[in-house]
Amino acid sequence: MGLRLRELREAHDLNVSQMCERLGVKDSRYRKWESETNAIPIDMACMCADILHCSLDELAGRERRPTAVASYTDPRQARLNGLWTELSDAGKAHLLHAAESEAALERDRQRLQTELGGVRRTA
Repeated sequence: MGLRLRELREAHDLNVSQMCERLGVKDSRYRKWESETNAIPIDMACMCADILHCSLDELAGRERRPTAVASYTDPRQARLNGLWTELSDAGKAHLLHAAESEAALERDRQRLQTELGGVRRTA
């Protein structure tokens, strides 16, 4: 599990210190998990999976089993779902990062539009 933990952490562009900060553990403890010197306690494995946006099965390196594909009324959503299943873990991490960045930009744009609208009304 340690090698997989490292691969997923690196795919999310996180260094060991950042991971440790999010988990609330010391670097030395975390490094023992990645080097497989010590086993990862289940509660910490769950936290790692949450941080890395993966399942415990993925963290453990188990092969994915095919799952039923949900049907979507929006064909774009269905297409995204199909593409998501084809991506590697690293691809999913990069796509998730891009989507989060785009959403943040959209929120900033809306906030600025609201602020500028308020400035125009008072001027």
